[in-house]
Amino acid sequence: MLYVRNTFAQTNTPSASPSSAIKSQREGLSSMELVAEIFKIIFSGDSSTSSAIPKDSSVTPAPPGSQPIPYLSVSPAQPGSPPDQGGKNTSPTCPIMNPDRTCGSRSNAIRSCAHCTEQYILEDEHDNPDRRPPIRELCKDSYGTPFALDIAASPGTTAYLPSINNHLIEWEFLNEEKGSSYAIQKYIGTDKETGDKYYIQFHHTRPGSGNPGIHTTDSLNYAGIIDANHLHVQLAQGTPNAGGNWVDATQYLCK
Repeated sequence: MLYVRNTFAQTNTPSASPSSAIKSQREGLSSMELVAEIFKIIFSGDSSTSSAIPKDSSVTPAPPGSQPIPYLSVSPAQPGSPPDQGGKNTSPTCPIMNPDRTCGSRSNAIRSCAHCTEQYILEDEHDNPDRRPPIRELCKDSYGTPFALDIAASPGTTAYLPSINNHLIEWEFLNEEKGSSYAIQKYIGTDKETGDKYYIQFHHTRPGSGNPGIHTTDSLNYAGIIDANHLHVQLAQGTPNAGGNWVDATQYLCK
């Protein structure tokens, strides 16, 4: 199940190769012309196959998911921070305590559920025939949906900023994107050990429940309040405005 998204990927995420049509168009070109054409492909991209994250200024449509759950007037939980751990990571690698993963990425199914497989798309087309944009559009790699992870939750559950690879991560609140029923909380992260950059989205959250500021995983920090029966998470390496790609969230979170 999904919500709104942006795009990123890494070497181990699915990526489409140039089509045979493009290949045939390149035949007969001089070596210099061929190089120029290749650079056009690399830097222009194709939204239908690229897993690169769009600029954050772009607005992505609300993803499929369960029907909206009535709004609950529960104040965002703000858990107290544990004692200072001397710069050591203390946060779990999952945004939800005692996680129950319910749907995996396109390449790693969980409980026979995988985002954006043909079965997933057909079921959503049957259940939501009036969805706009249609699920096939939302399942383009650039939206990040094929790389997502769903985790079961109850409305009012707190989602936390996770550690990655058990490293100390510094998360900074980027913004909130509001949808028709839910909101997406967005954060940019920096691995304090390697310098690697990350971008994470928490879908199906309550509007206004994000956690502004900078937060490090040597203490427990909330990311938002879930307002549905599950949390949809998308993770990318890099940042929306500095290049980057979605990665398979099932390989990083709640393992």
